[in-house]
This record gives sequence, C-alpha cells and structure tokens, in this order.
Amino acid sequence: MGPTFLNTLGGCLMATAFVWGLVLGWWDVKGHEPTAVDLALHLGALPLALIGGYFLLRGFIDHVLALQPVAVPAGAATLDEDPVASTRRYSAVAECGLSLGLLDAWMVTPGGRSGAELWAAVGAGERPRPSARLVDEAGFPVFVAEVEGLDVEGLGERLQVGLPAQEAWLASDEVLRSLALLDGVLREALQRIAGLAARPGLQLRCICLLPAHWDAAHFPWLHSWLQRTYFAGFAPGRCELSLVPAADDAGALQQVDDICVALNREPDAERLVLLASAVSALDARVLAGWTARRRLAPAGHPERRVPGEGGVALLLASPVQALRLAGGPRTPVQLGRLAMGRPGQATGASGRSLNPLIREVLAAWQLDGAQLTALVGDGGQHASQPIEVLEALAAAGSRLDPLVDCLATGRVVGSAAPAGGLVALACAASRARATGGLVLCLGNQDDSPRAALLVRPLAVPPPGQPPRP
Repeated sequence: MGPTFLNTLGGCLMATAFVWGLVLGWWDVKGHEPTAVDLALHLGALPLALIGGYFLLRGFIDHVLALQPVAVPAGAATLDEDPVASTRRYSAVAECGLSLGLLDAWMVTPGGRSGAELWAAVGAGERPRPSARLVDEAGFPVFVAEVEGLDVEGLGERLQVGLPAQEAWLASDEVLRSLALLDGVLREALQRIAGLAARPGLQLRCICLLPAHWDAAHFPWLHSWLQRTYFAGFAPGRCELSLVPAADDAGALQQVDDICVALNREPDAERLVLLASAVSALDARVLAGWTARRRLAPAGHPERRVPGEGGVALLLASPVQALRLAGGPRTPVQLGRLAMGRPGQATGASGRSLNPLIREVLAAWQLDGAQLTALVGDGGQHASQPIEVLEALAAAGSRLDPLVDCLATGRVVGSAAPAGGLVALACAASRARATGGLVLCLGNQDDSPRAALLVRPLAVPPPGQPPRP
C-alpha cells in the first residue's frame, strides 16, 4: 500500500469519525433514541454520501483539467482558431533546443534592487500604497507602486543641458522617472561590463526597451543623449545602442527570445547583449489615458491594475560565451526558448491559457512539471491571475507550494510594461541560482499575451563537450 492510498483511507476515516461525532453529539443533547433506520441513515449513508460526493467532484475537476490530445489525420490542414494556442513558430525544428546564457541582472523596483529582495518584499506583504500626489477623477488618491528615493531632479538637470525646445516632452514626469530608473541599472551594469570590455574583439549591443506609446519622433535625440551619457567610453565600433518600443511584458520576453536565436547563429563570437528597460506609469497624463480606457484601478481596489514602475537590465550571451566569461559575482543561468500564446482575459482566465505553453517549454528540455522548484510570474493582485497559474501547475503535475514557491512580481512592482516581464525573468534567474533547480517564468499580466520560459543554472560541461542544450 502506497502513501497515497493510506492518505485517502485516513481522510475517509477522519470524515466518518467527524460525522459520527456530530450526529451522536446532537442526539445526546436532544435526548433522542435513534431507531435502526436512523442509525443506518445518519451513521452509514450520510458519511458514504459525503465521501462519494468528494470523489465525484475530484474526478470531475481532474477530467476538466486534463487536456486530451485530439488526433489529426496525417497531412490534414488545420486552422489555428484556438484562442490560447501558441502563436510561435520556429523557422527550423533545431531552433527548439536553443538556449541563452544570462550572466547577470540588475533591477530597481519598489520591492528592492535584487530578486531576493523583491521575493522577500512579496512574502512580507508589501503592496501598492495611496499616492500623495496622484488622484483619480473623483479626487481619491490612486494606489501606486513607487520606487522611493529616485534622484529625479538630478537627472532632470543633466537632461536639460542642451535639450531643444521641441524635445520638452522628455522632461515630463513619466520620462524623467523612467530615465532615473534606467540610470540606476545602466550604471551598475556598465561597471560589470567594464571588466569584460578589456577582452580583445568583444562587441556589446545595448537594447533599451521603451513603452510603445512613447512618441518615436523624440527617439533620435534621446538616443544621442544616452550614447553620450553612458557609452561614450567605448571604442568606436565596439558598442551599438538601439531604442526599441515594446507594447507589453510579453513583448519584452519576445525580445529575449529573438536575442537567443541571434546569438546562437554565431555561438563562439565575442558578443554580449545588454537588454534594459525602465518604465514609470506614475504620471498624471498616463493615468488620464488609463482612465479613458478603463484600465485604472478605482480607489479602494488596489487588487486591480495598479500603476507601477521599475528598471531592469540583463546581460546576455550565448551559452558558450557565458561559460567563457563565467567567474563573476554571480553564476550564469540558462534561459530556454519562449512559448507565447494569445492574450488572456482580464477576468475569468483559466489555466487553459497557460497549459500548452508550459507543456511546450518542458518538452523542449525533456522535463516534467514535478522537476520545477519555483515559479515567477509578472501577474499582479487580480484574483483570476493566481487561479490561472494554479490550474496550469496542477495540469502540469507540479508539486510547488503556492505560498512558498510561487512569486507574482506585479503585487509589488505594479503594472510597468514592458519592464515588468524582464523583472520577473531576473527574479526567476535569482531563484534558479538560489535553489540550483528549474524555475518557470510566466507572463500573465492582465490582458497581455501569455508567455512561458524555463530558467536553470548553466552547468559547466566536461572538458571537450559543448554546453547542454
């Protein structure tokens, strides 16, 4: 007899004893003399009905969660009409096994400046607070996730030097706070990169992900300012800076996947990619736009979409290059390919939107859900998001404790697309280093496309062998 059978038998006996205790106690209080029919019904049929009902309900739930594969005739054309079907298509089957090395990560968030600090902040119950300067249409304070102590004024003074009048939009609260967050992560990242830049022939590409609603007409001047401020020390031709708009957190994770494919085309090349993003939604004009689109959480309901902010930078390389550069303060981790689906609903989401994505990333590494040691998602406090994740984990066969092993970064960071997805990925990498095991990173922020990828420590292969795929 296995432990599962013993647990089930023990539960049935405890349920029967509980029912008998209630019935016998009630009869004793009322002075009732039970007949043979009473004994059969209350001490026999009633416990059996309760236990049978439990197993019927459990069987029904298991049946609903189990997604049975549908046989498709060979060669038959299929239409991708499933709203949760994975939309990613590889250009070659071999690309499914590609992976990416993450050398280091830096972040500035309302919950701290590292994955461990952010995990502790969520566990300690830190949540968005009413703003002292931002109010909604009714005049009530807006719940926001704010980074304290940002040197916005100092950065604004530096930005104003040589700022043309037509670029005045860059001095708005949204842009200034975003650039102050970007300043924090870029300076730390460039300190680490400075120690690697001495390698002959090393090429650095920096990609800054910016909110898609920013006016691209201001990008040329902003590009020039960032180049002068942070990358002027690089020799000509050794550093390339790009400003890329991204609509949501899933779009940021898609950038990571695109970098994975690009770097694996020349895995031995001396190339690094610094992927950075910084976003602040703590601006009156941003909140007015959210209100017009009914996306702002009303006063007294911080569990809904909350304006947030954060900055993050990831130093990426091919697995071969990551092992070559290993030896810094943090152990490199390995990122798998991204599986992306259609957007989920803001309410009423179910695990079906994540099930095929989780199965896909696990199958790429020939693993199963029982091997997961943690889960990190960019979701917030909306009630449907944890339910969606828990249903997907149950269907994948995971044994994670939702209260201990699962982190929703949006609970502390708020809604800060596209930086939120990269913050979740940085936290997943931190957790993989801490546990030495497999971590699942999910994108399920509000109505953005669902996304999933795996993170694990980058193992050093035996001499003469390439890194594991």
